[in-house]
Amino acid sequence: MNRKTAREFWTIRKEYPAFGSKQRRIYELVWLLPKLEAESLLDIGCGSGEFLDLLLRTSDIKEFYGCDISQNLLAKVDPRVKTFVYDIYKGGQLPEVDAVLLWACLQYIFEDGVIERLLSDLKCKKLFVRTPCSKEDFSINKYSNELGDTYSSRYMTLDNLIKLLGQEFTVIDVTRAYPDAIESKFGSKQWLIECIKED
Repeated sequence: MNRKTAREFWTIRKEYPAFGSKQRRIYELVWLLPKLEAESLLDIGCGSGEFLDLLLRTSDIKEFYGCDISQNLLAKVDPRVKTFVYDIYKGGQLPEVDAVLLWACLQYIFEDGVIERLLSDLKCKKLFVRTPCSKEDFSINKYSNELGDTYSSRYMTLDNLIKLLGQEFTVIDVTRAYPDAIESKFGSKQWLIECIKED
């Protein structure tokens, strides 16, 4: 089986795989919108802008940024969003914003130290994370029947993720994202995490 890194998988994407559902987006928005007091927002790993489209319609945010490793996906983002190619592994300058979304992208970072560097590079007051966690730290390539043998994902325990986020931010809310009926069929649980940057 060919096991390319998640980075290579996402770089060549022309379509965003349909992992989610409308039901899941409703749960995410109900949790996020009351917390999202921001004039500007950056979505890291925004893909084709599916979630940004919802925020454009439902929030009072005035300035949107979206970045992704795939230029193909960014070409599909609403033109009201300022987009740029960004490789999390290489890093680079990120805009200063009120809030940052790390919405389902942490699981695709496999190299030690990359998440830590990304978190230290963020210039924001609030950070919102949605990511799956598991009972133990491990990496998988079990979606290969659906997405081809290049897909891979890394999972952390919730405790380890909170410790990692706590190196740069203060975690103030940790909530299960979805009820079990619409959770992953692969055993991981999605979590929504709100963090603030203390002055």
